[in-house]
Amino acid sequence: MSQPTTGATANPTGPTSTVNPKPGPKSAEDVALDKLRAKMNKDVAMRNAKRADRRKELTAQGKDPKDVSEDEKDESDILIHTVRKAVEAKVLSSSPVKAAATTTAPATSATTTATSMDATLSTVFSDAVTEKNKTAYNPNDIAFHEDYKALLVHKISIPLSMFHPTYLHAMQYSDDSLPRIKITRTGTDGASKNFSVLDISKAPAEADLARADFLVCYNNLLEFFTAIGCGPRTLQGLNEHLHAMLSDPNFAMWFEAYKAFDRDFRAKFFKDPFIPDPSTKFWLDGVQTAKDNYLLNQREPQATGEQGQVRRGRNNGGFGNKRFTPYDVSQRDGDVVSLAIARTPAHPQHLAKAGGPFSSSGGTACSSASLITSSSVSASTSQSARSSLQPTMASTCAPYAPTLTTERRNALVTEAHKVVTPYKPAGWRHALQKYNLIDKYPNLIFDITHGSPIGNPPSLTSTFLPPNMPSAEENPEIIENYLQDEIAAGRMGEGMTIEEAFEFFGGHFRTAPLGVVFDQEKPRIIHNLSARDTGGSSTNSWLDAKDWPTRWYTASMYEEAVVQAPPGTQVAALDWVKAYRCSPVIFGHKRYIATLWKGRVYPDHCAPFGLTTSGGIQGCVADAFNDILNAAGIPGVFKWVDDHNILRSPIAQRTLDNGDVQYSYDFDLQTIFDISQPLGILWHDVSVKGHDFQYVTSYVGFMWDIAEKRVYLSEKKREKYLKKVSDFLLRRPSSVSYKEASSLHGTLQHVCFVCKAGKAYLPALSAFVAHFPNKWVAHHPSKTVWSDLEWWRDCLAQPSLSRSLMTRQRIILDIWVDASYWGIGLVVSNQWAAWRLKDGWHAEGRDIGWAESIAVEVAARYITSSTSVIDADFPLNSDNTSVIDTHKIGRSRNVHRNASLRRLSLLLAPRNLTLSPSYVESAVNLADPISRGELGPQEHRLDINFLLPEELTPWLDHV
Repeated sequence: MSQPTTGATANPTGPTSTVNPKPGPKSAEDVALDKLRAKMNKDVAMRNAKRADRRKELTAQGKDPKDVSEDEKDESDILIHTVRKAVEAKVLSSSPVKAAATTTAPATSATTTATSMDATLSTVFSDAVTEKNKTAYNPNDIAFHEDYKALLVHKISIPLSMFHPTYLHAMQYSDDSLPRIKITRTGTDGASKNFSVLDISKAPAEADLARADFLVCYNNLLEFFTAIGCGPRTLQGLNEHLHAMLSDPNFAMWFEAYKAFDRDFRAKFFKDPFIPDPSTKFWLDGVQTAKDNYLLNQREPQATGEQGQVRRGRNNGGFGNKRFTPYDVSQRDGDVVSLAIARTPAHPQHLAKAGGPFSSSGGTACSSASLITSSSVSASTSQSARSSLQPTMASTCAPYAPTLTTERRNALVTEAHKVVTPYKPAGWRHALQKYNLIDKYPNLIFDITHGSPIGNPPSLTSTFLPPNMPSAEENPEIIENYLQDEIAAGRMGEGMTIEEAFEFFGGHFRTAPLGVVFDQEKPRIIHNLSARDTGGSSTNSWLDAKDWPTRWYTASMYEEAVVQAPPGTQVAALDWVKAYRCSPVIFGHKRYIATLWKGRVYPDHCAPFGLTTSGGIQGCVADAFNDILNAAGIPGVFKWVDDHNILRSPIAQRTLDNGDVQYSYDFDLQTIFDISQPLGILWHDVSVKGHDFQYVTSYVGFMWDIAEKRVYLSEKKREKYLKKVSDFLLRRPSSVSYKEASSLHGTLQHVCFVCKAGKAYLPALSAFVAHFPNKWVAHHPSKTVWSDLEWWRDCLAQPSLSRSLMTRQRIILDIWVDASYWGIGLVVSNQWAAWRLKDGWHAEGRDIGWAESIAVEVAARYITSSTSVIDADFPLNSDNTSVIDTHKIGRSRNVHRNASLRRLSLLLAPRNLTLSPSYVESAVNLADPISRGELGPQEHRLDINFLLPEELTPWLDHV
């Protein structure tokens, strides 16, 4: 009897006799998939039933039932991806469960199902499986769900909160933790297609991210972009975007604004990816707009307890309490934080609230100490101690929350429009009209009546509160005494809260960092109005000193007046009290020059030191006063900021019996006071600063003896500068900083006004400073620099360092000089002399220009050896413009020419002699043929009774 073939039908018309193989056991994956499909089919059936009902309703209403969409065709694939992923990760075993020895019925009973489940679990948790995964757990291993990529594909901005480690872990192990929604997208073929994606609206709000959590999430976001293969330039741009935000020294205080800006930035990036570039104007404008919006969205502050204590409301869950931000007196719903407007508010960072995402203890998930540094207050710190901590204010903005009383607001407005000045507009008007100067100074009366503009700065769209300089924080008593003095004098207003400052200025304002410098051991306050905001602008950057032209009377101008002054000329010195601070600033520009100290804003009513245009504003007043004095018959007035020197010459004289000369003058110091008093100009008492008319005075850093006609470097400065040079020389052969070298260079340039010979001992140091390879790295000066400084040390070691200001008589000797490759020619009053250049002279930097310089030097040696005159000037003729220009400057970059200038200066200075070279063409230069060896008659040979210096004898022979 034959056996039926497997799977054949023996009698298709009779009773069923089909022989099938026993069904094998399903794998754990298949079991799970069957359950998911069953659940899916059930859900689809229920949803389709609802859709059918909805279509009937739409049809009854006369509407198109097509508006009700069908389920996605690939929904099953979306629903089962978790199981597939689990199998791939070997969380479920892909090996089949062993079949039983006997044929089993379909697994429909509870007993059979339980048996299958037990078998599956025994496999899943068997040692063979768990041994392979023994190192699978890593709390720091962040995996990014596939649905995150789907959001990117559909250009949906993923909330930053979804990159928090806790959320990523939740998605990794329970991917149904977030609901899903359907979206419709149109393909390239024009057809619409539905997709199921994560419902990001159900994610924790980004607005609730604390600062530490923000940073943690952002690091994971960057890891995500790295994992999906983001381009290197784009990835670098994203890193720079984050770094640019964190680089703001006020990131902690501006956190809410930056968070809002970043949320908008990422939304645009996810929609249409681009390469982020925080250096662009668009990026900076975006930051500024976020800050402005932050200010405008603040709400009225709530009441608080004493000393600015914080009252916290209920917690709305999610990411915990939001961190306190600067002057943010209106936290979001469910998290009320209020700060009393106290005279000394606590630092916003000290009031920051604990709490972080998915943190039941209220602590943040990660510390950001490495990125954001802030002062800390321990839990044991008393409330009063916390409130007394002073803020270290950074560049920030503050909200304008109009909660002031009408009375207080009116008081602030009145104070804001106050004009503070000792000047008397009526007196100025009278004087300007009297001397016909009103047209020359058309704005002066307005400026001292209503306040002067500081320039033409742009309107402010943000408030800038930069931190004060370390020198101010290190010397708080000096700053506080300064503020008290200025407030007492009315030049500054009382300190205000940020809210009051907004009312005072009528909107946004800027403060300048304060600093302290010690000038001759006396502290001086600095207002750094050049401090730049995040956009690179400063108050000074908007101003131009050229808009305020003023006259400056230099040392050379003063020297000319002293030289020409007749015998008996005297000088008085007056010091203008608070020269800059006497000039009021117009109300609309006070917002650019405020001061911030310990959380209080101090408005300034007057032009401050450090403002680019303060010198011009004060200079306009000083120039007008000088012109008034000149018109009143007092011509010799010199000013340098607040220093005024007034020269007076005698109108008569008589000789006394003892031979002394007595001089008479047509005005005295009281005459000047009588003119300045109606104008409101205040002078320091001459017994304290300045002096009455006398023969010796100080001006622009030098001592001037009018009677002896001599200018000195004061002994105090000479000793100070000598020590400075000596200390610098002690550094040899070590390296020196740019700051040290440039400071010394500036000092010695100042001394050159008295010591003219010093000009030729500066080129090496000038070159060293000008070509400093790196201003932040110390470098080694050359040997020439060190040797030149030795000369300066010897020069400054001489007491009473001075030079003569006596009038030089002009002596014409008819001197002509020239040089050629043959030699040097000198002609004086038709008498000639010649020096032949030796072989080898044209080397090591010695050139024809050097030879022309030597021609001038030999002329000077002839003058000093053949005459005994002093205080004289000798004109001479040369056809080399380079030599003429170098002689006027007093120095040369060429070492050998400069050496000649050194010898020339040292030769002429003791007798107050000078040379005045003039240019002539070579064709008419009488010394030209002599320099080429075409010598004149022997009877016209010039007697030479001087020897050449040793440096020249190797290269020149007298013919």
